[in-house]
Amino acid sequence: MNAHICPNCGYPLLCHVRHSLPYWYCLHCHQEVVYAVETEITEIKQVELALQESYQWFNSLIRASLEGIWVLNRSGETAFVNQQMTDLLGYTAEEMQGKPAWYFVEKVDRANFIQHLRNHQKDVAEQYEIKLQHRNGSSIWVTISGHGVYDRFGEYIGALGMVTDINDRKHSEERLRELKDTLQAIVQSSPLAIIALDHQGKVKLWNQSAEKMFGWGEAEVLGNSPPNSPDQPDQFSQLFQLLGGMPQESYLEDIETRYYRQDGSVVDISLSTAPLHDAEGRVVGNMGVAADITLVKKMQESLLQQAQRERLIAMIAQRIRQSLDVQEIIETTVVEVQQLLESDRVLIIHCLSPGQGSVVAQALAREEIPSMQGFMVTDSLLNVANYLYKHRQGEVLVINDVDRANISDQSRQLLEFFQVKSKLVVPILQPYPDRQSRSPYYISLDFPPDQAPEHPDYLNYRDNCHQEHYHHDHLHEDHPQPAQGDSETNFHHNSPPSTDPHQTNLKSNLSNLWGLLIVHQCQATRQWQNSEINLLKQLATQVGIALWQGQLYQQAKLQTVRERTLNRVSKAIRRTLDLKMIFSTAVWEIGNQLQSQRVEIWQYFPAQKVWINVSEYRSDLDAPVGLGTEISDRDNTVTAHLKELQIVKNRNLVPALEQRDLMDNEACLLVPLHFSDEVWGALALVMGAYVYDWQEEEIDFMLQIADQLAIAIQQSELYLQLQDANKKLQQLAATDGLTQIANRRYFDEILHQEWQRMKREQQPLSLIIVDIDWFKGYNDHYGHQAGDDCLRRVAQAIAKATKRPADTLARYGGEEFVILLPNTDTSGATQIAKQISQNVTDLEILHPKSSISPYLTVSAGITSLVPSIDTTPEQLLSQADQALYFAKNNGRNQFLIYSESVLPTNPKYAQNRKRTIA
Repeated sequence: MNAHICPNCGYPLLCHVRHSLPYWYCLHCHQEVVYAVETEITEIKQVELALQESYQWFNSLIRASLEGIWVLNRSGETAFVNQQMTDLLGYTAEEMQGKPAWYFVEKVDRANFIQHLRNHQKDVAEQYEIKLQHRNGSSIWVTISGHGVYDRFGEYIGALGMVTDINDRKHSEERLRELKDTLQAIVQSSPLAIIALDHQGKVKLWNQSAEKMFGWGEAEVLGNSPPNSPDQPDQFSQLFQLLGGMPQESYLEDIETRYYRQDGSVVDISLSTAPLHDAEGRVVGNMGVAADITLVKKMQESLLQQAQRERLIAMIAQRIRQSLDVQEIIETTVVEVQQLLESDRVLIIHCLSPGQGSVVAQALAREEIPSMQGFMVTDSLLNVANYLYKHRQGEVLVINDVDRANISDQSRQLLEFFQVKSKLVVPILQPYPDRQSRSPYYISLDFPPDQAPEHPDYLNYRDNCHQEHYHHDHLHEDHPQPAQGDSETNFHHNSPPSTDPHQTNLKSNLSNLWGLLIVHQCQATRQWQNSEINLLKQLATQVGIALWQGQLYQQAKLQTVRERTLNRVSKAIRRTLDLKMIFSTAVWEIGNQLQSQRVEIWQYFPAQKVWINVSEYRSDLDAPVGLGTEISDRDNTVTAHLKELQIVKNRNLVPALEQRDLMDNEACLLVPLHFSDEVWGALALVMGAYVYDWQEEEIDFMLQIADQLAIAIQQSELYLQLQDANKKLQQLAATDGLTQIANRRYFDEILHQEWQRMKREQQPLSLIIVDIDWFKGYNDHYGHQAGDDCLRRVAQAIAKATKRPADTLARYGGEEFVILLPNTDTSGATQIAKQISQNVTDLEILHPKSSISPYLTVSAGITSLVPSIDTTPEQLLSQADQALYFAKNNGRNQFLIYSESVLPTNPKYAQNRKRTIA
């Protein structure tokens, strides 16, 4: 009861309430007084209505929000969460209410989260990223925009947070970071200098190879224009301006120039450039890739000098040879000597290894004289009176009468077998290059044999050459040989040094024993004259020079050809990442240049334990095709060596590869293709001969090709991995994670694309919006897991009704689905809507909370437009949405076609209707 003043007597009144109206009673005058309260009641009612309307708006806002809403009380406990928040964490609202907020935060982030709550108490609004913990234990990245809430007296009563799920974005960022790190590692580990400039010509990328090549560190050039050399101040800037350093639309390849480093050294480079474009195709910079070709340039200069020397040698040896073919030179030599001396037999022995030789050419005066062509001479036959040592010093062996010569019985028997009566042996010495200009294919012999180093790259070559090199002293000529009665073996020493400086230089460099020029007299003994001996010595000198020149020419020719082949293969690798094209180029170039019978590339598949021929070259097109041939890896000794990254030289590969019948009676060289210690496959070179002596130059050439192919394979695989990753990212960005159909963002893109296409073609574009009836009740009754399963099944049912490739089905939000139907009028859209309704009904999903059916049903809104300049995609969506709204408000489990004559067109319908997603 409340005190009040009586209007009649002024005494206090007693007040009580009856039937919601206040009454006053005067104890003095015993009167009951009723005051008018209509105005006060009206105001209260208005306030209540306003509060109720505000509550309805607030409730609609919470339900329509795509973000989670998290309300905490002053103690940091959960006071309220919306549906999105519970969906995000997997809890129900009842389970979350009353629990401290930090309970739902990952342990590592709880201290940080609590600090943010303290900041909210200080009226500090913050946005921060943090990890929440799902009910199933998984982590979820979210962004929280939070601030404190205060009452009218300014007292802190709690906090409000808007929670956004950024889990997919975080995972995408992590994957992109990994891809970026991978690409950065590739750029930094590349042997090529990689440089990128922006549109202002400032350096944006400068890898480690660029630092080594140009002599400037990354920190010195990033953000600056390319540096200039002190010796050539405009060299680098002019270079990049020439090659496209400023943005342009052209591509430049293999531009060779010279750059002067700041330390004064010079580097020759080959530079290729390409413009960089932004997402809109505009040129925003330039990328340059440079290769150090200094060694190649030096080799080219060396080859040029060598060619000049060869031309000089060719003029000197012109009378004894007409070509650079070694076999032709020696065959011409024996013929000319036989005719000049009118001897019975002239032959040339090529020294294959210390103490061994082979007859490689001969000329006979008569057919009845026994042939020695191809005869192998052993150490015991060659080393007469230790004469090999003297031959290496340029001394000549003279035997006027074999019967009286001081030789071994074995040598005498051999000479008698071949009817030799007299013998003259002249060493063929080859020029040995000086230390500054020697070819890389020669072995250093400037030391005694017992101190020679064993370099594995040249072991095979040394086995075929004499390794001893002795200083050549000029020896004076003795008295003339007696015409007859000579019973001893004589060595004819060199004549005094020539006064001709050129001839003296040639003699001083003749120190490598290539072979022996031998003249036989078979019918009778012969007294060799000094003039004949000197003539043969001079001729042998020219032969040695000619042979040396011929060998150098062949080596230079092969080297040039192989460099050209390497260059072509490298260009193929730079032009494309297509392994099939790169492999085809490589095998064709190798087979064509080495004149091999077949070149193959084999790929190893560890999971299947098999090697497969993925590319091949065949010199004979009628030969069996080996492409696609498979070789088992099990119990295979050859492939076992390849997997150990060992080169395999096998003259009979078939026994090792039992399933292979393409290499019968052939010599094969197998070089592994690998990345680091992991084998990818093998490069196979097959020669036609059963016996073939693989040269180190050929093996080195194959290794270089294999290195280039390995780089190409690695680049191609990385590119494919990048493409696959990008494809997966695009798919994730366009797919709804729950139903695995298109999401709303992808649908919006397709809607605008199809709208423009239909506008151009003036064809109808239809849209159906499907909503599950009473889905909230279903979700509340069965739980979110069952609700998710229901959404997936409904999505599949709708998808069965959309069979054309151009039709687009997407989840538009919650339990709403949209179907976009190009080239479809209202009639066609209606048929699809009927099919959708029937498909959902056929699912027979029990729905006890539905007021219209025991099973799950759907409602749909349909509209169709021919896009024009006066209409927009938003109108299409709005019309279908209105049709859906009225279908749900008129009984549900039906579809309704939008029509202005049937449906109200009140623009405020969206504000007045209650879109109950249930």
